Amino acid sequence: MKWRLDVRTRAKTDVRKAHEWYEKQQAGLGADFVVAVKDAIGSLKANPYICQLYYRKYRQLLPKRFPYRIFYLIDGEKIVVFRILHSAQDFTKHLK
Repeated sequence: MKWRLDVRTRAKTDVRKAHEWYEKQQAGLGADFVVAVKDAIGSLKANPYICQLYYRKYRQLLPKRFPYRIFYLIDGEKIVVFRILHSAQDFTKHLK
C-alpha cells in the first residue's frame, strides 16, 4: 500500500520551536533534530502499524537521539502526524 503523509500545522510548529531551542543550545543541533524527526516520520511509510496504540486511536514514534515523541494516527491510506512533543509533555492536553 502507498501511504500518504499529512503533517499538521501544529506538528510543523512543534518542530520549528524545538529547532529554534536546540540551535540556541548549540549551532547545528537544531538541524540534527529536524533530520531525526524527518527520518522517523519517513520510516512510517514502510509500516505505520509498527508502533502500538498509545492513546485512543493515536500512536507514538520516538525519533533517534532526541527526547521527543511523534504522535500520529492512521486514517485509511493516510498517516496523519498531529503533534511532535517533548517526552515530558502530556499529549492528552495537546489534542485540541
